[in-house]
Amino acid sequence: VALPQILAHREPARLLGVSTPGYKQMRCPIDLIHSCREDDILLLPEIKQYCLDGMKPHPRLFRGLRNYTLLVTDNEKRGQGDDEHSGSSGLPFQEHFNENGTVDHDAILKDVPNAKTLKCRLDYRIIEDAIERLVYPYRVVVSGPDAFNNAARELLDK
Repeated sequence: VALPQILAHREPARLLGVSTPGYKQMRCPIDLIHSCREDDILLLPEIKQYCLDGMKPHPRLFRGLRNYTLLVTDNEKRGQGDDEHSGSSGLPFQEHFNENGTVDHDAILKDVPNAKTLKCRLDYRIIEDAIERLVYPYRVVVSGPDAFNNAARELLDK
């Protein structure tokens, strides 16, 4: 949810219809580490387009994502009665799901050179690799459930 909002603040007049002073606009490259369960990956086709936009040269402007890392964790066990919400039922955007009811993230991102997928949780190695690729000065935005935010902040403090 935070990604489209952050990207819109690069060009608020064009993307939001809001006049914003230049010093308040986010005129910098954006790298994203996105962690989610394999049955709960949202916005992946849009993120793919953001990655492709980030590879195009734009004079004086940054667009899209410079780098994208998708961290995929296993599905959580579902309680009784949740089967009706699995990928095998008539979910919207069914073409993005595979036979297991999960998003086929490998197929969606296969031709995107500035995107990678890892089947793991966020750890210090991933943070360290991402920080090494950042352009200075940089800002880190952590957005997610409280447990994830706390764990990410602890890793960033190391």
